[in-house]
Amino acid sequence: MAETWTLEVTPGLLERGVHLEEELEASLEFHESPTVTMARRLMCLSAFDRARPILEAAGAEAQARGDEGTRGHVLFHLFQVEWFTGQWATAATHVGAVIELADQLGDEQFRCIARYAQALLDAHRGDIPKARAAAQEAVEISEAISDALFGLQSRTVLGFIELSVGDPEAADRHLRPLPPWLVSRGWEEPTDFAWTNAIEVLLGIGKLDVARAYIEQYEDRAKRSTSPWALATAARGRGLLAAAEGDLAGAHAALDRALAEHERMRCPFELGRTLLAVGTVRRRARQKRAARDALEQGLVLFEALGASLWAQRVRDELQRISGRRPGSDELTTMERRVASLAAQGLANKEIASALYISVHTVEAHLTRTYRKLGIRSRAALAGRLSASNART
Repeated sequence: MAETWTLEVTPGLLERGVHLEEELEASLEFHESPTVTMARRLMCLSAFDRARPILEAAGAEAQARGDEGTRGHVLFHLFQVEWFTGQWATAATHVGAVIELADQLGDEQFRCIARYAQALLDAHRGDIPKARAAAQEAVEISEAISDALFGLQSRTVLGFIELSVGDPEAADRHLRPLPPWLVSRGWEEPTDFAWTNAIEVLLGIGKLDVARAYIEQYEDRAKRSTSPWALATAARGRGLLAAAEGDLAGAHAALDRALAEHERMRCPFELGRTLLAVGTVRRRARQKRAARDALEQGLVLFEALGASLWAQRVRDELQRISGRRPGSDELTTMERRVASLAAQGLANKEIASALYISVHTVEAHLTRTYRKLGIRSRAALAGRLSASNART
């Protein structure tokens, strides 16, 4: 675990631990288990589909032997997997189970973790009163028991809440101290929300020199970690900085790198944030159609997730684009891509895999496409696209 957080990984060491654990007759608790640690490392590398079955098996084994402490921690990490990958309904189920276990166990440290998880999900869904209350409770518990890590995580949520509601100064008060705290403790692993949110807030209030310093540190950690999530969010920060400095070409290049990293993972919320940044920069460059396409893709992602505040941010940005808006029957770029694959007979799951989006997002695109074209089936969609191609 120490090697994971410091990015000083000895090749093969954790794999050897997993092999040794498999040979044991006795079961190991959560904090002792190399197998669970492997799942946590895979999460840091955005390999969520590989981490999920490991955690599910560990949770089932813990439940079978009556180890509720291990089961609770595994459920928390399963929550993180589903939250990252946009399966927020499943994530909510895991949060409920974690909170119930925390109350049953009477473990204050685990109760802090549970409240943090609840706050994180509520904040992204836009339930601000619940999110604030849960995050503040987590901060208070962390201070009472001297749990510095989840205190930091919970303060990150408080900062994200202020960022989401459009109060960057309040967000800055929560977020700016957090990256230096991580640096001072030797915490090098970059998939921590403090970095990317602090950078965006600093750019929003015009503190470009501080933002640049944070971005440079974050980029270094992202490159050493090789995590697609960290690389994507670091490139997004670099793109936003370039745009703030008037370097639109540099902004486009950085945001293109961010989108390329997003293609290596499934994290629809962060992809939506990157598309919002892309749309904003393209609008400033007077690339109206390209801006609208990026923003509409982001809007679909946020709406499918139920991220109401961020969906509204995209709508506000769309309204800033002057000129003729697309007609009611005009498909966006992503809608055309989804429609084309659906017309070829691909199932929603196959389309999602091909385009690196969630099944829910595919369904949302198809619903809009059917509505725009006035059709109700894949067969009708194939016929409409065939006729359109014949005309062109």
